[in-house]
Amino acid sequence: MNNSDVRTLLKMKRIPMWKVAEQIGISEPTITRWFREPLTTDHFQKVMQAIQEIERTVDNEQNNKDV
Repeated sequence: MNNSDVRTLLKMKRIPMWKVAEQIGISEPTITRWFREPLTTDHFQKVMQAIQEIERTVDNEQNNKDV
């Protein structure tokens, strides 16, 4: 999966880049810099973990609203 694929995934899941940066604990300009060149393995793993955690949080919030 390349940077373009990750950006497409974020768009499909409607997750803004700033939210991923916040989840990782970095600034939005930093994550934007990461995406200028191919993501390192470490950065890719951090981004994917953040996406998964954000999805879990959103799912939990939606489940709590349904109760």
